[in-house]
Amino acid sequence: MQILHLLFLVSIVHSLKFLAFSTQFARSHANFIARISDVLVEAGHEVTIVAPVLTDSFGGPLAKKAKVVTIPKCEQTKPFDEFLNKVSANIWVMKHSAQMILEKRKVNAIWGHSCLSVLDTPGLFDSLKVEKFDAAFAESPDVCGPVLFHLLEIEKWAVTYSVAIRDGFDITQTPSIPSYVPSMMGGMSDSMTFFQRLSNTFSFVMTNLMIGTVYTDIDAVIRQRLPELPPVMDILSSNSLVFLNSEPLVDFPKPSSARVIDIGGITVAEEGHKPLNQKWSSILDLRPKTILLSFGSMVKAYTMPDEYKMTIRVTFKKFPDVTFIWKYERPDHNISADIPNLIESTWVPQNDLLHDSRLSAFITHCGQGSTAESIDAGQISYIRKLDLHLCVSGIPVIVIPVLADQLRNSYQVERNGIGIRLEKADLAKEGRLEEAIREILTNQSYRQKARKVRQMIADRPFSMKELTVITLEMTTPLTCSICSAPTNYAHLGINACRSCADFYKRTVASKRIYGCRRGDGKCTINKKDSRNCRGCRFNRCKKLGMKWSEEKVSECELVETPALQPKDDILLIRVSKEYLASVERRKSFEMTLRPTSLHRHIKADVEGEDLLLCSWTYMIDCLKMFAGEYIRFASSVFPEYAALSLDDQRLMLRNFATRLYLMEAQCGTHRKFGSHDGPYCMATLTTCHDMRYVEFFTEEVNPSASNTEVVKITNYYTERGKTLIGPILTKYQFTDVEYAFLFALSIWQIDPDQCMPDNIVSLSDICRKQLFEALQLYYQDQLKLSDYSVRLGNLTTFEHVIQEGIGLLNEEVQAYNVAGLLNADAPFLQIVMQIPL
Repeated sequence: MQILHLLFLVSIVHSLKFLAFSTQFARSHANFIARISDVLVEAGHEVTIVAPVLTDSFGGPLAKKAKVVTIPKCEQTKPFDEFLNKVSANIWVMKHSAQMILEKRKVNAIWGHSCLSVLDTPGLFDSLKVEKFDAAFAESPDVCGPVLFHLLEIEKWAVTYSVAIRDGFDITQTPSIPSYVPSMMGGMSDSMTFFQRLSNTFSFVMTNLMIGTVYTDIDAVIRQRLPELPPVMDILSSNSLVFLNSEPLVDFPKPSSARVIDIGGITVAEEGHKPLNQKWSSILDLRPKTILLSFGSMVKAYTMPDEYKMTIRVTFKKFPDVTFIWKYERPDHNISADIPNLIESTWVPQNDLLHDSRLSAFITHCGQGSTAESIDAGQISYIRKLDLHLCVSGIPVIVIPVLADQLRNSYQVERNGIGIRLEKADLAKEGRLEEAIREILTNQSYRQKARKVRQMIADRPFSMKELTVITLEMTTPLTCSICSAPTNYAHLGINACRSCADFYKRTVASKRIYGCRRGDGKCTINKKDSRNCRGCRFNRCKKLGMKWSEEKVSECELVETPALQPKDDILLIRVSKEYLASVERRKSFEMTLRPTSLHRHIKADVEGEDLLLCSWTYMIDCLKMFAGEYIRFASSVFPEYAALSLDDQRLMLRNFATRLYLMEAQCGTHRKFGSHDGPYCMATLTTCHDMRYVEFFTEEVNPSASNTEVVKITNYYTERGKTLIGPILTKYQFTDVEYAFLFALSIWQIDPDQCMPDNIVSLSDICRKQLFEALQLYYQDQLKLSDYSVRLGNLTTFEHVIQEGIGLLNEEVQAYNVAGLLNADAPFLQIVMQIPL
């Protein structure tokens, strides 16, 4: 029982209290706050959401883990549903998004009355006051949340935006530059003519003026009850942070500041997706291709003009080999009548469909949530603390923006080449939608670029979830769990100040044993008191989980690989074993190859090493054998690879052969010669290059080639490769197991520019997940690391550097072509692929 109490105590020590405010008026906005709240709960914090209801259209609060306090609609807020219905009916014919804001002004007072209903809820304010929240967050332009935070005297709070940009300086304190940054509702790209810049500036000014009226109108209602309240704009501008639902790798370049944090994609569910049930799976099996059409939750498809519906119906009929799924809210309209390839449904599992490889494209209104889901589409896996996206499958889109920020989002899609943008008025033009569908189905560049963008996002060293949690935690003051002194960071695994951490390390290192001065083990620890009880201080450090090893080494020092359990069923052990076996086989082959391919046996001047200098002919002969050995290595480690057809195995080899060879050469150079400043670099397993004798490397191949030019090319690219990769290996000092992980990962690291079959993409996700899980267990069980984010970041950096090295290697081969050394205009990888296996 005492141990159980101690566990509860540890939880309380680390937990912070957050208050969230989320008016329930639109699903996407409520979902953004709900997702941030659930992420904080998953990180061990307490979150309470105050959720006044303006509409019941989407079923209430969407948070699954946070505590929700729902405030029902009052009499003054009931007309809001009527406003939503009116906007939904007119949204398709509105010429400009400003019309919606003008319509909204008629109901601004409703927001004010909703805020008053929150403040008037019996007992709510007092119960929130007692909680003593550490920080809070709410969405703008809903000013009620910041007003509540002000009244509760919560000093640290953040503004959130479920859109990608907020025009104006008043809240973000970041300047807006409409001369080249598209306005939220301007409907422009970042490549504008002079008159488009004028129009964009006008849209920026008008949007700010109209949003300003929202604040003014709500302020007037609240001030009737709270006349002493500061102006709401002053309250809003006192925020600590601003969170934008923006993906910086996709968004337009724009000025920013340290207080503005981009967390786009956080609304995509962490668990990724669920397998489709039998109904939806059978629908995707009906035809070779399937396209999903959905305009989200706020834009109703049934309210669009009849001519738009007719265009869509006629267009779908022209693609009998394509199944179209249309999210349509009125079954009584029978919109799919006489169209056998059209499936209509009032609801679709959108995220699950987008993650199915059988879906060919997505036609969307380009809301921020749908855009994030389509970019993130693929099999997403999270590995406990790793939080790594392991997905490489993107979905190409056709975007038809209807209102507000959807216009800006559509230009982002077009700018990144991951989809085709149409205007909603194009639905009245015969043939425009048909052209877009044919283009998206036949032009593979959209899918390739979508995968490339997704891979860029997946390769980030941290997730948006981690960024959100860390940033919000930084807004709250931390205190040492031992002596209650202020501290900015955690030390030795718990919230502890540097002084207590150093005391614990000194005590462990000296092996001293302290007793309690009073004998009851309940002494108070105060940092300012120089006569603290050392026994109680040390025991408190130990009980709260502080850990330190005297043998701990720094990041840049070589970490000895601990002895691993010799079990073949451990993936990384199997990788190491099979790789070493492959190396021995290749070394034996090289020794038998020397008499025939290495015409002159020039020994490298390396003390203690039996290395010969390599020639071009010898290296190519070795690579012929390496290609088959690479396939044998991959098949022995991964049964999934062995089960592939020979054609698919060759296709995979084309993807990873260069990467694996380059890793071997550079890692071999590092292990043999240490510093990369010398003249040597490994060419094969038993031969090396000497940059002082490059002529020997090339003279046997094409004597008529310009030897001076070839020497210059070889020296230039070899030196660039060494200076690019060598220092990374010297700095990070990977263990043998980490090298094994990198070699195995290279097999499944799909090049974003290469179009792979969906079965290989899915298989890659599964095997990469297995590798990361095995690496995590190695860090935890063998290296005894509680925080291995630095080592993961080192591995990620090395992967990116190797990718740059591949580019250099291919440049080198092309340079040899120009110099006349090669007879084929093919990079290294294609030379290998011409060899029969």
